Amino acid sequence: MTAMLGLVGPTGAAVAAEPLLYVNRNSSSCSDTGPGTAAVPFCTIDRAASVAVAGQTVQVASGTYDEEVYVDQSGTSTSPIVFTPAPGAVVTVNSDGHAFKVENRSWVVIRGFRVADSVGDAIDIEDSTQITVADNEVLGSGVTTSSGKAVGIILDGTTNSSVSGNRVHHNSDRGIYLTGASGNTIVGNEVYSNARVYVREASGIHVYRSTSNTLKGNVVHHNEDSGINIYTSSLNNLVVDNVSFDNGDHGVDVYSSTGNRVVGNSIYRNATAGLNAEGGSTGTAFANNVSVDNGIGSTRTRGNIRVDSSSDTSSSMNSDLMFLSSPDVMVIWNGVNYSSVAALRTATGQEARGLQADPRWRAPGAGDFRLSAGSPAIDSADSGVSGQTATDLTGAARVDDPATTNTGVGPRSYDDRGALEFVPTPNRAPDAQDDAVSTPADTTVAVPVLANDVDLDGDSLSVGNVGLPAHGSASAAPNGTISYTPAPGYAGTDAFTYTAVDGRGGADQATVSVTVTAADPTNRPPTAVDDQAQTQEGASVSIGVLGNDSDADGDPLSVTAVGAPGHGSAVAVGDGTISYTPSPGYNGPDQFQYTVGDGRDGQDTATVSVTVTPRDHVGNPGFESNTTGWNTAGSGTGVVLQRVAGGHSGNWSASVTNTGTSQTSCTLNDSPNWVATTVAGTYTARLWVRSETPGGLFRLRLREYSGTTLVGSQTSTASLDAAWQEVLVRYSPANPGGSTLDLNGYTTSTPPGTCFQADTISLTRADGVVQNAPPDALDDTASTTQDKAVVVNVLNNDTDPDGDTLTVTGASQPAHGAVQVDAAGTVTYTPTAGYSGSDAFDYSVADGRGGTDTARVSVTVTASDPNLVANPGFEVSTSGWNSSGSGTGVTLSRVSGGHSGGWAARLANTGSTSATCVLNDSPNVVTTSGPGTYAVSMWVRSDTAGASFKLRLREYTGSTLSGSTTVSATVTTAWQQVTATYVAAAPGSSTLDLNGYVSAAPPGTCFYADDISVTRS
Repeated sequence: MTAMLGLVGPTGAAVAAEPLLYVNRNSSSCSDTGPGTAAVPFCTIDRAASVAVAGQTVQVASGTYDEEVYVDQSGTSTSPIVFTPAPGAVVTVNSDGHAFKVENRSWVVIRGFRVADSVGDAIDIEDSTQITVADNEVLGSGVTTSSGKAVGIILDGTTNSSVSGNRVHHNSDRGIYLTGASGNTIVGNEVYSNARVYVREASGIHVYRSTSNTLKGNVVHHNEDSGINIYTSSLNNLVVDNVSFDNGDHGVDVYSSTGNRVVGNSIYRNATAGLNAEGGSTGTAFANNVSVDNGIGSTRTRGNIRVDSSSDTSSSMNSDLMFLSSPDVMVIWNGVNYSSVAALRTATGQEARGLQADPRWRAPGAGDFRLSAGSPAIDSADSGVSGQTATDLTGAARVDDPATTNTGVGPRSYDDRGALEFVPTPNRAPDAQDDAVSTPADTTVAVPVLANDVDLDGDSLSVGNVGLPAHGSASAAPNGTISYTPAPGYAGTDAFTYTAVDGRGGADQATVSVTVTAADPTNRPPTAVDDQAQTQEGASVSIGVLGNDSDADGDPLSVTAVGAPGHGSAVAVGDGTISYTPSPGYNGPDQFQYTVGDGRDGQDTATVSVTVTPRDHVGNPGFESNTTGWNTAGSGTGVVLQRVAGGHSGNWSASVTNTGTSQTSCTLNDSPNWVATTVAGTYTARLWVRSETPGGLFRLRLREYSGTTLVGSQTSTASLDAAWQEVLVRYSPANPGGSTLDLNGYTTSTPPGTCFQADTISLTRADGVVQNAPPDALDDTASTTQDKAVVVNVLNNDTDPDGDTLTVTGASQPAHGAVQVDAAGTVTYTPTAGYSGSDAFDYSVADGRGGTDTARVSVTVTASDPNLVANPGFEVSTSGWNSSGSGTGVTLSRVSGGHSGGWAARLANTGSTSATCVLNDSPNVVTTSGPGTYAVSMWVRSDTAGASFKLRLREYTGSTLSGSTTVSATVTTAWQQVTATYVAAAPGSSTLDLNGYVSAAPPGTCFYADDISVTRS
């Protein structure tokens, strides 16, 4: 009994389990047949999991563990089973399946692991309760294909469990997924950059057919689909104190689900409606949220908050704060667009306490959603609304800001709207410095008084009170300058005071001393003419401003004053030129003023306009001399980089060649990275590429790393051609100033020979968002069988020059069928009943930034195969079926009342304890598999709702399992169809085993089944 190793003394008497089981694959003494002690640790985590019992902790030493960990026992409420790295250890778990699998267990803790590149769903919790998944990093699960996608963390049929403090990113499907789950808490996770790529479907957190769960304090961003989805019969969930920004669909989407509360979230710059209730999501309550700049220009849905015409019953909006930085739809209620909160309130009565104002987030573009002093969100929430919490996203308690008048309601009148509570700090007053200036008589002068003033808190300063000069007048302008005008004819000295204020009650006073020089009545003032200049980002430029200035008296001119540019510095260098230097990282337009004097108190002012062009970070763009700065890191064996004659714009280009004998990946990689430290803005990479063998796919990719951690990425794809073509990708850093940017272009599965040639590579940066380029939709083909719908992944071959996420916005109707595009953008073609032959339809795509394109799908409908199931409806007997694989006491019988006929199969647990109930084909319906796709369907129901039913098809070659597919559904009392598809791995030499089952079914009816079919196409 290996499970008892270390638990039984030498005399055979039972003793208490050791509190720690040790795992160290790098130990020379490790053994999976040993006791799991510090001296003789286990080599694998899975071995420790097979023997761990309640109260034991499995402590894992540093290293990478390539294995699947199955938890074989349950803990108790006072003695859970804990899996954790050793103190200070970094443990990575890779797996060809699941990294951790917990099924039908309770009181298990999985904490602190790095779970990377699992083939299946990384952490899989099924039919369990009281499970804790905490403080793990989960990334790289699955691959971006329809058959290879995988979730980061999944709770399937699981209750009263916790997923907290995890970082879940760059998985090929949803980050965190709840299905058939209830009473769980999803708290404090960061979930980002999860994407299927081939279709917009991967959300950050996805809740499906799950009830009474709490999602609190999560940060979800840059996911392919919505940040948080509450989907399809997910009832009475609470979404509170989350931050959701820059996602490819909604910030929070409630779809076909009732009674959900969405409270106190901060929602920013998502591609479509920020907070969304649609598809019959009645009873949805929105309150205390801050939602800004969502759905601007979207061709799908718009608005900071949206409730469609099927979801308004018993739903509500109140105490939310909304804002748009550019005109668009502010809010939607009952499917009607409103341009302001006030218009909504007047028409519907919703948002009685709603506000429309800038929330004054500190730096939302950099992911900082803390409130700044003076924000209208401070002390204005409704603390009595259902779901409002006493702490914010960080766990900080609600506090009263003494500088803000409380306008909130409820038991606390000082709660803040949004996910983060403003914590006031003592304000430090600004330090205003004295200034001195001179001007000729009868001439106004602008004094930039704030230029030398400072504020230790970093508050923006403005001019408050301006004193009255004795011999003139002074007034403040909005740009922080004060214009002084001497009294007519006055010459001499003057002075006035001004006050610098920080907007938080802090102020300081300084004095401006003015010298007014007497005018020469015989002198004519000079004429200054505006100038223009251009420089590159990071480079200074000398501007000869006096070259086009003149003086009617022939007086020699000089620069007497230089104003401050908006995005750099400018200084006179003494020879009639001004040296301008742009701010670090800035490119774009800038300007400043200068004053020219003639030495006789005559002067004039002109403006210098400067264009700062983006700097090309690539030091060797054309390979004209060598390949310095580039290598083939990331390529397969035998891939080489060389310089060859014949470039796009010069005489040479780079050639990446597969010198091996089999297909491999070919990568042209910058080394070292041309951008060593990122700056906020948008980076644009351009590369010209061609291939001697057209048809392959080339990808241009930008990846952002903080240290060795992948923060984010963007990829553009192009089909290679013999002619040169430009590929472009854009990316905005998530951690500017704290990351580096990696640039590469690559092909996969490339045969021997030249992979591609590259030339004229550039990498530039621009502030803010660059001009959008439209997508390129390409024609598609699809096939299906008679009377069978098919999902067409139309976006698989569509591209966007900017790397934007594409969505399907609509489709035309074909001549011999129907096309449906659902809310998720899935395109489904259904042929007319009985039709076979050719058909076609058009579809449209959009990039979320105003760019669109159209392409055509050609469909071939072939005659369908017959049902391979000999006894699909149990109308005469249960022949061909048994309950093999079930627990003791499980019976199969035929009962009246089928889905389409008079009878159905009934699986019943006649025992007194829970058991697994299986309906199994016997003999196998498919004794010898064939090529193509098998489609499996079974209609099921039960006497009571809630059980998790699984439909499974397994392929065996002899007694060896070659592959399988399993689809889950939550059973209800009404008949529902469960379907699955499968492509045989070994057609002609394998058999297919079909069954449907429910695990841990209580005594009584497990489920009913009817109308079972298996077809091949």
